[in-house]
Amino acid sequence: MFKLFTAALCVLLTVSGVRADGQREPAAPRDVDFHSVNLRNTVRWSSGTGDAHGTTYTVEYAIYGDAVDVEGTEQVAWRPVEQCGNVTQTECDVTEQTDDMEEEYYARVRANGPNGRSEWTEIDRRLRLTDTTLGPPNVNVTVVENILHVKLSGPFRWRNPGKKRQSIFNIFPHMFYNVSVYNNSSKHTQSFRQSKKLLQYGPLEYSSEHCVRAEVLSSALHLTTVPSDWICVSIADGNTAEIRLALTCHGYAF
Repeated sequence: MFKLFTAALCVLLTVSGVRADGQREPAAPRDVDFHSVNLRNTVRWSSGTGDAHGTTYTVEYAIYGDAVDVEGTEQVAWRPVEQCGNVTQTECDVTEQTDDMEEEYYARVRANGPNGRSEWTEIDRRLRLTDTTLGPPNVNVTVVENILHVKLSGPFRWRNPGKKRQSIFNIFPHMFYNVSVYNNSSKHTQSFRQSKKLLQYGPLEYSSEHCVRAEVLSSALHLTTVPSDWICVSIADGNTAEIRLALTCHGYAF
């Protein structure tokens, strides 16, 4: 009877996260998930309930379909993320480990404390190439007389400093810029599907204001994208432009 009671108590303590010697093990991390922007891949999580000060975390990753044989049973081949073997922050950059765009990946996180380790918490989905969010392109707007010149570039795949950057257009198929031009007078927006990096829009009415923003899209894939901020420019009055030019030619600053 005593042995049965002892066994039941051990099970109860294990389930509650308390060891048989009364010490509490760290709680397993919560809300573990991938976060990816411009192919910079990180694992993020929340600390477990009641984690003590000084708790650290260990991150491992696995390639989908990669397995090892353990006593005749295939198991997931988990690999350590070297830079996240014992970290205090609740995120880990795994870009280097997940940079093969033809593969899919898993990840898991464990908490470490002075009284032991928690169970692993695995992400319940795979990281795919198309899961990344594409950030806004670089947009530069200038006015030549009464014509807007919109120059576009990027977005670019995230790289460590010093490495050559790579345009997202060279990674995903059938990419294009979706450029929106808003007329602040008519309150009308025109959209342009743009494969080139320069859009010329006009001629426009003088003494008017127009706002421009752009995002990247793919005609072949459903991708999550973030548009640029609106950039607003004013088209100066034609007479004012001529006066400024005339005064400048005579060496005066208007």
